[in-house]
Amino acid sequence: MKHIPLLILFPLLLCGLAACKQYTPAPIDWENDATLGTPCEVTLGSPEDAVLLALIGNREINRLRLSVATKENIAQESGWWEDPAFEFDLKRILDPSDHPFLGGGALVFTIPLSGVPEREIKVAEAFTDTAKAEVLAAEHALGIEVRKAFYELLALRERIYVLEQMEDAALCHARDAVLALYSAGEVSLAERMAMEQSFHTRSHTLTEARTALRTAEHNLLQLLGLHPEVTLRVTATLPSPQAPLPEVEVQTLLKHPEVLLALARLGESEAQLELEVRRQYPDLNIGPVYANEEGLNRLGLTAGITLPLWNRNRKAIAEAEGERTLTRLSAIHCWQTLVCDATKVRAAYQQCLPHALAPHQDRQALDQLFTLGELTPLDYLALRETLLEQTLLEIERQQQLALLTADFTNFTFQKAPSHD
Repeated sequence: MKHIPLLILFPLLLCGLAACKQYTPAPIDWENDATLGTPCEVTLGSPEDAVLLALIGNREINRLRLSVATKENIAQESGWWEDPAFEFDLKRILDPSDHPFLGGGALVFTIPLSGVPEREIKVAEAFTDTAKAEVLAAEHALGIEVRKAFYELLALRERIYVLEQMEDAALCHARDAVLALYSAGEVSLAERMAMEQSFHTRSHTLTEARTALRTAEHNLLQLLGLHPEVTLRVTATLPSPQAPLPEVEVQTLLKHPEVLLALARLGESEAQLELEVRRQYPDLNIGPVYANEEGLNRLGLTAGITLPLWNRNRKAIAEAEGERTLTRLSAIHCWQTLVCDATKVRAAYQQCLPHALAPHQDRQALDQLFTLGELTPLDYLALRETLLEQTLLEIERQQQLALLTADFTNFTFQKAPSHD
């Protein structure tokens, strides 16, 4: 008779072990898993092309998407009742007895009267909603970052193109003429040194621009999730200044991805607080009990319940309440910050847009005047230098306006190109 509890235990253990999931290692296969597999060349015709590639290949975005899938799986596996517990005890009577062994066992089930499993499901779903909001906010922020990196790349390419155009035949002829005039004593040493310094400065500026271009290309490739050896072919140019930016209604910013993420975190803290409040209520432990005493088999029922007298999950509830307060304040501050940033970016764009341009000098007219002898070599070089500075300043202005336009997309909720 004393072996009856074991007869009950073994089938339960076998069924439970058969249903348990087995561990499977997943080592990294560097030959396959870590292969970048990127193309050798990528053509970008617009910033939206770059954004589309980034939404597909950006590593951080893909990591966040995998996190969403993980949290969805966790939510599906949440809310299960606690597994039943089997308790067995065996005692031996030391004094002489016809029945020296006492044994018994109990199978205890936990009935969640507190409703904790349902609240655990809500918490897991709240974590999933937060993960999805993180992906949307990250995609939105990535779009802005890629556009700005794209415009910086365009500006550097145009700067390099303008600087390289300075080394043309007319300019070299004018420089040779100045050297000849210096040899003849018609040009002073200071004028010659000023000319040489100007050429040296321009050469140094070109070298810095080429270095900055390589850095900008690597930064953009990293945002796109491409190998740094991939060749970028860019067919776009810096956009021309547009009309004044529209005003942003502050109430529309309540639907901003960052605000939605902050609200998702607030919902997560609300669900966690509700779960901790539920955990202070007791659950019922109940199950059948078997005992063998003095050779007699006994069958009964055991039941237990905790008494929430002084602990009542106070610490966890206090932590959850504090977290809810912080996330609530963070959501409000997030919206207020966006309102201030939108006003600041629009004001900066409005201030930069009507900037007065320097009087434009026609390059061909300068070349013709120099060819006809209407301009001295020094005057021609000085005017060409002025023309270069004006062109570089205009490129810088267009870059600034383009970057401000990219910043302003943070408040207009432009839908990113689909990556499906």
